[in-house]
Amino acid sequence: MLSMKTESTGNKQKFIIAGLGNRGRDSFARALLAFPNRGIPEFRERAEIAAFVDINIERARVANLVLGAAIPAYTTIQEAAARHPADWAIITTVDRTHADLAVAALGLGLDVFLDKPMATSVWECNRIIETSRRCGRRVIVGHNLRYYEHMLALAKIVRSGAIGEVQQVEAGEVLDFDHGGSYFHRWHSEFDKSAGLMNHKCCHQLDLINWVIEDRPVAVSAMGARNYYVPRPGLKNGARCSECAIARQCPHFCDLDANDRRYRRMYVDVEHVDGYIRDACVFSDRNTINDRETLNIRYSRGATACFSMVTYAPREYNYYNFTGHEGRLEYSVAFDPKAKPGQGTGGAETGFATNEGRPQIRLFHKDGAVEFVDVQKLHEDYGHGGADVKLIASLLGIELPGIDPIQRATPEQARDAVAIADMAARSIARNGSCVAFEETGRDFPPFPPSARRPG
Repeated sequence: MLSMKTESTGNKQKFIIAGLGNRGRDSFARALLAFPNRGIPEFRERAEIAAFVDINIERARVANLVLGAAIPAYTTIQEAAARHPADWAIITTVDRTHADLAVAALGLGLDVFLDKPMATSVWECNRIIETSRRCGRRVIVGHNLRYYEHMLALAKIVRSGAIGEVQQVEAGEVLDFDHGGSYFHRWHSEFDKSAGLMNHKCCHQLDLINWVIEDRPVAVSAMGARNYYVPRPGLKNGARCSECAIARQCPHFCDLDANDRRYRRMYVDVEHVDGYIRDACVFSDRNTINDRETLNIRYSRGATACFSMVTYAPREYNYYNFTGHEGRLEYSVAFDPKAKPGQGTGGAETGFATNEGRPQIRLFHKDGAVEFVDVQKLHEDYGHGGADVKLIASLLGIELPGIDPIQRATPEQARDAVAIADMAARSIARNGSCVAFEETGRDFPPFPPSARRPG
């Protein structure tokens, strides 16, 4: 049993959940309803789901069936809030809709929890922040990577002064075929909906760098391309996995019937309503995002960072190296060289991907001594290695081991993560020239040069 205490008893907080896909249904709704490995009983005592919102009303009804619930479902936040007074809106919809939905919810007097990324441009983030201030409502952004114990350890070590002022950062997100490829099955592969994976996926890692060094990005130069997830003449692939003759031999196969027909029920059975195809071929000509990018980032106090992303590696891991005048701090993942890689499961989307690597932190002192930092992992049986349950506990004011006040992401901090991706997109469109933060905030970033532009 988890050891915890609540701040106060009082009335339950009422939530409207907008977006009943993986995160809305299987992370947030299941957690608030205290499903095993998602939530804890105290969540149900402190929270109540007032309504569901999804533009595909059938998907919301499927959510009720799967959850064994009878939560009222609507297609707009306005209609839901008018009929069911609430305190919060949890928004887990397509990234490009975050700003409009958040602004609407704030205008209705709701506090807003936005799943990462905050939005798809600095311009949209500014709209949310300005509306929040005008309406006097709170905005919290779900950067759950901060709630991993190893990441909190990095932040605390740097804050302790153990390596001095950080001057240089090297970091990267390396996605395997299963996880990286999954984004190219989905709406995320369309730049106008996600602003690319540097925004949707890597806002986690970019936010982590900003958070650990406690600094703001002021300029970015970047290069990127899409070379792997491109049409392949002669492959004899189908338009979607469920209609493809070679699907079972493909490392990117999306099995709609796995895990009790989860994807089929959530998406295929209701696709007649909105036309959304969940298992589109990753080698489609509809893709408009890059599958690899490399960034150079400059910070306000003079630190620099280089960050890279790739989406088609044999094994998945990430790394972070921080160097200061007094030492160096490294986070890496070690693998057993004799172990064979596991089969792709699609679990990365739901927070239950197979973790084959062993995370480790090394602290290099100025005198050359090397210290391995022991980190106790907590709540590992929960989504995203326990990060999700701690994130939601923090939202509800419930104290769990491993939660620290510094982990909560402010709207301004969440905007800084989006800002790096925004500046990177503009830089890539300019063939790598440097883009300053001041050049953002007026419009949506441009499509990658290699993208098939709509229209």
